[in-house]
Parts: sequence; C-alpha cells; structure tokens
Amino acid sequence: METSACYNKENYLQATLGIIYLLTSLIASTGNGFMFYIVNRDPLKLFSKPTNVLNIFSALNHFFSGFLVLPLIGINSILTSQGIASEVAELFENVLVSFVASNESVLLVILFFERYTAFVFPLSNRHYVTITRAKRICTASTMTCLLFSCILFVGVSEDVFYLLTLSLFILLPCFLMIILLAAGFCGLKRRTQVKPGNTNEPSPNQHKKKRNLQLRKYLSAATRGTIFAILPLIFYCVVKFLGLSEAEFSSSSCYDLLEHISFVFLFLSSVVTPVIVFWKIPVYRRSARHLWQRRKGAS
Repeated sequence: METSACYNKENYLQATLGIIYLLTSLIASTGNGFMFYIVNRDPLKLFSKPTNVLNIFSALNHFFSGFLVLPLIGINSILTSQGIASEVAELFENVLVSFVASNESVLLVILFFERYTAFVFPLSNRHYVTITRAKRICTASTMTCLLFSCILFVGVSEDVFYLLTLSLFILLPCFLMIILLAAGFCGLKRRTQVKPGNTNEPSPNQHKKKRNLQLRKYLSAATRGTIFAILPLIFYCVVKFLGLSEAEFSSSSCYDLLEHISFVFLFLSSVVTPVIVFWKIPVYRRSARHLWQRRKGAS
C-alpha cells in the first residue's frame, strides 16, 4: 500500500513538473521572440554593435530552449508519469539539454571577455572586435557545441561524453570567467594605488579616478551577473557527476528530482533574461517604445 502511494506521488510530481515546463516554455518563447521582433524591426538602428550580436545569439539559445527543449522535457515528464517512457525521447532530451547548457556557457564567456576588453582595453576592443567577427565566433561556437552534443547519437558512452562536455564546455568557461574577474579586481587595485610624489597632480588624476570608478561599477555588476549565470551551470554539472559516479543513485527517484531541479535553475535564465535585458539595456526599451508609438500612431 505504501509502495503504491509513493508511486502515485512520483507520478503526480512528474506530471506537475511537465506542466510547469510547458508553461515556462511558453513564457520563454514569448519573451525571447519579442526580443527578436524588436531587433528585426530595429526602427532606430541601434543594434549595430558587437555586444548586441552576442546578446542576440544568447537570446537565440534561450528561444531555442523555450521553443523546443522545454516542451520536449515537459512532454517526456508527462509521458513518464503515465508509465510511457521512450529511450529515443530521453536521448533527444539529453542531447538538447547538453547543447543548450554548453552553448550558454561558451556564449557567456565570449560576452564576458568582450565586455572585459571594452573596459580594460577600449582602443583594442574597438579595433579588433567587429560585428562580422562577433557573428563568426558565435556561429562557430554554437555549431561546435551542437555537433559535439550530437556525439551521443552515435552510441558514445555517457560517462565519457559528459566527462568531456561538462569539463570543456561548461566548467572551463565558468573558470575562465572567474579568472577574468580576479584579474580585473587585481588590475583595479594596482591602478588605484597612489604613487609617491604624484599626490599633488589633481587634473590628470580626475579622469583616472572617474575611469576607475566606472571599472569598479562594471566589475561589481559583472560579479553579480557571473554568480547568477554560473551557479545553475555548476549545479547542473554537479548533479550529472553524481549520477555518473553512483549508478544506483542515478536510477532513484531522488536523483530524478535533483535532475529536474537542476533543469529548473538551468532554464530559469531563458525566462529572466528578456526581463533583465529590457530593464538594464536602454537600447531595447527605446526601440520597443518607438515601435509601440508608431503602431499606436498608425492605428
């Protein structure tokens, strides 16, 4: 009797999670789709910068998550709750989730590096970081993550696949972002040190102080953004490593729950990112407002 009750609770949980995934996919697809609509119309021609190219590729990854990956996970969860499990569907789910997670991590480190060089080496950034190069780099990284994730289709061992994927495409970019943050704070500390004999030079130091203040604000914001971005990725890696190291644990209901929690945190950015973009980046707000005014004036 207790076994039957536990089984019913697990099925109810799987069905509930499936519905949550489907609702989340609708919100993520709508939010990121609206971003693409604004960028495509671009009435004020404000998106001609490499940073916006990187943001658009990241939004494309989130839109793919909401339009295809989350519905697949939701449908698989609902079917599993009804006792209908498909190994092919589960394989597709593993491939797509791996692609989205690895692509998100690589695009984040590319965006992070571009913003870091823009503040620390602004002249070199303007010279070398162009829209064409940003498109090529993002396209190459996305295709690399997709092709590498598709290796699962050829029957490669999941232990080998996840060991390489999680280490190279997720943990390594997260580690690089932490290193860049540490290098930025060390550089800022060195810049703010007052050299002896230069304390009575107020005019050249004013611009330097202002620049250091801007860099400090950027590093503080980057630290908060990095923590928010990499924690779900690291949690996803930890759960996967737990499943790989403990064969019995990976087939338990506790591991299934942990895996679903990691999915929720992983795909939460697909829902939150459009809100953050419209809140923090004035370009998107101005273009959206302009489109609304034109549509209102036309009607």
